[in-house]
Amino acid sequence: MKQKHIYNLAVLLLASSAAFISCSDNDLDGPQPDGDRGASVVFNIKDIQQDNIAKVDAATRAGIAPTLLYTPGLTQEDLAPRRLEAVSSDGLDACLIETTVEGINPTKPDPSTRAKVETSIEHDFTSLGYRGETAGTISDKPEWFYSKKTKKTGELYETHFWSWGKPYGRFYAIYPEATAANKITLSPDSHQGTPYLDFEVEEDVADQKDLMTACSGVVHYDTQNTAPTTNLEFRHALTAIKFAVGNNLSWGKQISNIEIRNAVYKGRYNLSDKLDGNGAGWVASSLTARKDFSLTVSPTIDTKKNPGAIITGTATDNYTFYMIPQELTGKNVEAAITFTDASSIQVTLTGTWKAGTTKTYKISNTISNWTYEFSVSSPAPMDYNATNSEDYKVTSFRQAPDGTQHPVKWEVVGYDADGDNVFKMEEKPTWLTSLSKINGDGGTTAETGTATVSTNALIDKLTERNDKLKEDAKGSSGDYYDLSTHDIKGNTTSMNTANCYVISHPGYYKIPLVYGNAIKNGTKNESAYKTSNTGTYILQNFKDHLGNDIDDPWIGLTNGGANVPKKVKLIWADEQGLITTPKVVGSGSSAYLQFRVPTSSIKNGNAVLAVMDDSETVLWSWHLWFAPDDVLDKFEMTNKQGHKYSFSRETLGWKYIHYEKTSYDVPRSVKVKIRQIVGNNNSKKEATITITQKNISKIEGNATFYQWGRKDAFPGTNTLAPGSSFVNKGGGNSGEFIRVYEFIKNPNTFYTNYFGWMSAYINLWSANSTVLGYNDDPVVKTIYDPCPAGFKMPAPNAFTGFTTTGYSSSPTKVVDNSPTTFNTIKGWEIWTDDSHTTSFYMPAAGYRAYDNGLAMATLGVRGYYWTSALADHQRAIRLHFEASVINPVDYRNNGFGHSVRPVADN
Repeated sequence: MKQKHIYNLAVLLLASSAAFISCSDNDLDGPQPDGDRGASVVFNIKDIQQDNIAKVDAATRAGIAPTLLYTPGLTQEDLAPRRLEAVSSDGLDACLIETTVEGINPTKPDPSTRAKVETSIEHDFTSLGYRGETAGTISDKPEWFYSKKTKKTGELYETHFWSWGKPYGRFYAIYPEATAANKITLSPDSHQGTPYLDFEVEEDVADQKDLMTACSGVVHYDTQNTAPTTNLEFRHALTAIKFAVGNNLSWGKQISNIEIRNAVYKGRYNLSDKLDGNGAGWVASSLTARKDFSLTVSPTIDTKKNPGAIITGTATDNYTFYMIPQELTGKNVEAAITFTDASSIQVTLTGTWKAGTTKTYKISNTISNWTYEFSVSSPAPMDYNATNSEDYKVTSFRQAPDGTQHPVKWEVVGYDADGDNVFKMEEKPTWLTSLSKINGDGGTTAETGTATVSTNALIDKLTERNDKLKEDAKGSSGDYYDLSTHDIKGNTTSMNTANCYVISHPGYYKIPLVYGNAIKNGTKNESAYKTSNTGTYILQNFKDHLGNDIDDPWIGLTNGGANVPKKVKLIWADEQGLITTPKVVGSGSSAYLQFRVPTSSIKNGNAVLAVMDDSETVLWSWHLWFAPDDVLDKFEMTNKQGHKYSFSRETLGWKYIHYEKTSYDVPRSVKVKIRQIVGNNNSKKEATITITQKNISKIEGNATFYQWGRKDAFPGTNTLAPGSSFVNKGGGNSGEFIRVYEFIKNPNTFYTNYFGWMSAYINLWSANSTVLGYNDDPVVKTIYDPCPAGFKMPAPNAFTGFTTTGYSSSPTKVVDNSPTTFNTIKGWEIWTDDSHTTSFYMPAAGYRAYDNGLAMATLGVRGYYWTSALADHQRAIRLHFEASVINPVDYRNNGFGHSVRPVADN
């Protein structure tokens, strides 16, 4: 816009200037060498498939039966169903029922959004421009612009203008962008005639993508400085291939892999030069190269529990094969489905894959009725704070032998919230507020709906945990509660001693002055401190604080009563006031350590107490873990080698600093059964969708650390209560090793050494161990074991069930393997088995370094957990995990301070 500035003595000059400027503006309005600035090329983008689906849907609702297919060259015969016989490795009665629908994954618009037909062009695409003085003289080379990056809105990143001197244009477009990364090569700019592209299907099915092209036809720029409407109606060039589970299979298996073998995977595609897409197609002579394509189904699909369900992955996974249209009959193209028991079925495919269609191959019995087609897709799991799910989809239709297709109505008939596979309408859980679509008219295009769920404020579990600890005081000043004769739930038992006792209530407590687990089930447990095995690295008789053989469970009776406990010392505590008035009472086999846990100061935390002789030399020490009475609940898990281990609910010495979570511990889900209204012989087909909402925990905390082979708990924090003592001592990198018995006298000392804290005996945590390395040999708990009664150190192979391979791999057997979740909960929630019904939390508690001890490293970033075994004489076997990897068979310097996850001592 021109502004007018009036000066008292310059009106004439101003007028002259205005005239000059006006003349200059008029010049710009005329034809320019590089185009008219007022008319830039912008495309009007349409997905012709969605546009036509909306029209068909509108006609159906108006009572008009649409009879014409909208895809060029497609006939009703192409949509006819067929049965393909299968060859089974173990004699399964199986076949594939092939159905075809027009469109690539066609989805019917929701009634509330019917006026908003959306495009499938979700990212940038490539465009070319041709122009000429007349419609008949439009250039046969892309001299206007070539292979230009264009926004999904239709705007070119690099602006191009219409020219009044060449007002006729034709434009072409390719989606996604024609790049090497997308394996799309555009014809060169020197190519004369309609452009083409060379395309190659991605070998990894998860990376495969749709291919769409468009041509504007001839566009006339007939009003200067006003760009004409330029339509690009994108059409699909590939065939979408899906696999689904049959509705009434008589056998149940877990699908683990799907393959398409010997299929054409690359070729040349000629674009159409017309708006309606006619003339586009694949060059038959280019379709010669063949390849196999494999899809790993994770998690596996149970054929009995998922009837009618299309096999899909998570929100980020692509389980649709996007393939080049091709002739199948006589080409030895096969589909192969493999199950977890290594059985499989193979099917030779026949017919033709047509561009712009979706084929579904449904695994079925040979006697199945395939007149009625019914498929559903579940939405991806919702975040804990989401109120609406992504779309669930229902496709329901019937098909005559001649290919005529009619919609079949459907309805929701029940919910299963408790996993018993019994569906009832009244079983809809309260957290599932509603489904936006509980019935539908059906059709060959999917109808969609969403689930609405309730969300609740996160629960402050740390306050809840600490408040719970203040309840139900045990013992009294006149009757101390014996921790060794009660299990963690408070049940009376025979005496079972250990180096760690869990305290879940305030009160007056006592523990017997016994070496570790030297008394089990009320009797002497010599196997905990003696072995008949011999060898240089076998500790045949376990030692007391002076290096003498232990010959009696009671500290005050071993070696003829040479070690009489007289005094008590707090070694360290990570919270103030956990313990008061500790003292030694009694003697011999009646000697106990007594102490009080005040109601006012009990909270989740840890403390270590030691008994001393008159000279204040430490004779033995115990770890007291203040935690709820469920921390030792057992979670059974089978490792890669087939051995079962029952892990404790929590890591030894785990202490929360911050803990918020949802009211549910694992993702909550409900299965919804959907049924067709009619069926053959009154046999109505059914399918289920699953609505899932993720759980979440926001966690900060730490756990006690242990040097391999030692019973002594070291704090998981450098902030300790007054009166605590923590010392680093050792030879650094000098190679100085510590004698085994030294650690008994110095439970506050973390021995640092580059080569490990000692040249280790191999049986310190498993009395009868005689070998190094990985195994599932029985672990015989020793008096140096740091675990509570009833638990022990895990065998070296115990953690191999944490990955699918048993070796180092990306996190796959976790509830949610996103790095965001790992960083939120600072660890992993591990599934106990493939049913994904039970999980337990493994915190990334970091470590204390072998060379400085004081450094709290990688807390919340990495987790390290010792096993009972050494890999060699200075390095021990451990579990290691972080956001990107889980390695259940790692090993490292035995001087590290690592976490411990106890397993049941069955």
